[in-house]
Amino acid sequence: MHDLALYGGAWLLGFAHHDGHLRRMPRRLLLGIAAALAVPGIAWIATHPGPRGYDLNDIPIGNALWSGAFVLVALSCSPAVREHRVLTMLNSRALSIYLWHIPIMVAVTQFGERHQLPIVGPVGLGWRFVVVVGLLGVALALFGWVEDVAAGRRPTLVPGRRVPVTPVPAPLDLPAADRQVAAART
Repeated sequence: MHDLALYGGAWLLGFAHHDGHLRRMPRRLLLGIAAALAVPGIAWIATHPGPRGYDLNDIPIGNALWSGAFVLVALSCSPAVREHRVLTMLNSRALSIYLWHIPIMVAVTQFGERHQLPIVGPVGLGWRFVVVVGLLGVALALFGWVEDVAAGRRPTLVPGRRVPVTPVPAPLDLPAADRQVAAART
């Protein structure tokens, strides 16, 4: 039930975005609704920490409210950032990021625990974040191309980069039949 409430809400917001309902809403109203979700979400998170502190996975009500606000803001900004290269890259490697981030986080945390490095607090979170992002970048460079192949795209190291295409002009002095043959070859 918890997962249905959490992910079902984001799923329904995605359908509303896809069908254009969010686009037709005034931006102020949309951001007001997001704030109406975010403020009680932050308050709930701050006053009801879970067994691991402020980990949203342990605070379902706060997670649902905060995530709903985040999704609303993200979807309301999507037309403005649709062509943003970082988002294109993240979208092209979403499955790889999803598959690799947990094993990398677990390995980094275990490494820190074994070597008595700080795990919690700003310092612990800071160094782990940097290392996880770096190792995730390595994993994406090594294995991300598999997503391109699965999607029927040409494998690339960095997705979203525009590959220059050199146009081949069709010769105008050829008879029509020869122009069709030349066009079929390119």
